Amino acid sequence: MCRRHLKSSTHNLNKAKYSVLLLLCWAMSVQADWGRLFYTPEQRQQLQTSAPVAAMPAAQQLRRFNGELIGPRGKVQWLDGKIASVPAGAKPGSVVDVRK
Repeated sequence: MCRRHLKSSTHNLNKAKYSVLLLLCWAMSVQADWGRLFYTPEQRQQLQTSAPVAAMPAAQQLRRFNGELIGPRGKVQWLDGKIASVPAGAKPGSVVDVRK
């Protein structure tokens, strides 16, 4: 290969890289504006004002067992960052059901 051909192919490769980069940046900005593009205005309003899923009350009974501290005054345990008693057998970091 001659130097001239090598130099022009490198230049074309750099142009292609920048073109792809520019295209990706443009696509990301366009995607952010789409939102709920394929819904009618009435459907968007309904989605925004609809009630939460019926399974949510059960999920509210789940708490994360953050940890425990065992000291001379006894054991202190935390659920969701607040001091609380934890069901027997729960391990720190696990999700426990407080209804039990």
